[in-house]
Amino acid sequence: MPGQDDVIPSAQPPTYTGAHSHTLNAPESGHELPSYAPSRRTVSNMSRRREEQIKEFENVIKRKGKTIVSMTMLADASFSKHIPTFLEGSPVKGRVCLNLDKPETIHSIVVSIRGTIIPGADPNQHQTFLHIWRTLWSAEQGHPPRTNTLNEPILPVDSRVDSSHTSASSAAAAAKFKLQGEYVWNFSLDLPKQVAVPHGRSKEIELFSLPQTFTERQARASIAYELLVRFARGKWQTDYRSVIFTSEEFVKHLFYRIPVTFGYIPLSRPSPFSPLRRLSYQENAPLLGPTIDLEGWHRLDPVDVNGTLFNDRVVNVKCTLYLAKPLSYTRGSLIPLSISLESADQQCLDLLVTSKAITIRLRRRVRYHYDSQRTVGAHHLRDSVEYSDPAILWPSSEGLEDSSRRTRFMNGELHLKSDMKPSSAMADFRIEYTLTLLSFEAPGFESADNNPLIEHPVEIVTAFASGPRPRKYAPPGYESEIPVPRRFDMDPD
Repeated sequence: MPGQDDVIPSAQPPTYTGAHSHTLNAPESGHELPSYAPSRRTVSNMSRRREEQIKEFENVIKRKGKTIVSMTMLADASFSKHIPTFLEGSPVKGRVCLNLDKPETIHSIVVSIRGTIIPGADPNQHQTFLHIWRTLWSAEQGHPPRTNTLNEPILPVDSRVDSSHTSASSAAAAAKFKLQGEYVWNFSLDLPKQVAVPHGRSKEIELFSLPQTFTERQARASIAYELLVRFARGKWQTDYRSVIFTSEEFVKHLFYRIPVTFGYIPLSRPSPFSPLRRLSYQENAPLLGPTIDLEGWHRLDPVDVNGTLFNDRVVNVKCTLYLAKPLSYTRGSLIPLSISLESADQQCLDLLVTSKAITIRLRRRVRYHYDSQRTVGAHHLRDSVEYSDPAILWPSSEGLEDSSRRTRFMNGELHLKSDMKPSSAMADFRIEYTLTLLSFEAPGFESADNNPLIEHPVEIVTAFASGPRPRKYAPPGYESEIPVPRRFDMDPD
């Protein structure tokens, strides 16, 4: 079971250099509601946190200056800097307080959670992928105690039973008495690990893991989670509602309204590293390159780079890029990489490996569309695309045994910011990452093709792999603009 230091929390959206932001077409949301796979508690030790690690977020409704309704969410302080944020496997906890000076008819109190893809201001384009609720109290149960903790099962949304609506029997029961004084209800709702959601042109049902909260100004689509506490009141009275990320379907004829952000972080991690790579990390030894640790590196198909050197002669360079396995990398750490250049022209090799001719960046693409006739991969969709800072590269001793000097190796690291959003897929929403080797640029070298040489998809995750943590190997003088500790064993703060 992972501890808190296994997970890298997300803060503000990362800053990218050379960013290209494009308009994004968003799809029309269907009206089908998702069903759910059973939830597994993956972080059992999170419920045993010390009291000082819990941060409270209170939202109140006042009448004539006095609080009559309050809803307090209890979240892990390590992940909840500004908003209540919950890690996958941790229940959404809180309490609801009602304080009435005068007798008042209350039919029911229901707490619900909703997850939504929001492409814009038009609620008709919103797509709900998560909707669960629980009745904390109803008039049918009789007069409530001063405190109440219920362990009723969560109702799936496709049951079509909205317990927040007052039935005739509950109305009759409520008419027999009214609530007055102070009441407290504690709640704890488990989020499912996966949900079944329709997507694509054919609206095929597929299982998706819950995505991380995502809200960025330049992106056309957002991922939002809301928690709603609803008090169904007597006839001709307005319901009391405490809202997190308001949903139009739940907030008709709203009189009291308190919007607050509710965050979610999925728990995703790479598979274990190769034995030799693990040993290098454990022994604080240099990483073994792709010619030695064959199991630890993924070799991409070589590409031929043609160009002109000093306007004098045509040269050819065979370029091979190697990525450390697995192709899944924890945000806040780094991507180890290696590159080999092979050519009969040694002057060309000397030029390319001693200058900043080689540029490798991580490209992030956010895509979503609301037109049901378009698919995620449609070529005409305009996505939001951004590039990371370039990888750090330095000469390697690998291949020096080659007396002909026709092959040169370079080692590298691409440092990942801790606030990157992880790779995500939910219905027709995607956050995808691609490692991109750009065209060579060096004084005296003119490439015949300026298009990217290599593009390969990788995954960005939120937690570390089991075993030793990655290490930074860039030598002095080869520094990144991204602050990365030499050892990745820091706390989430």
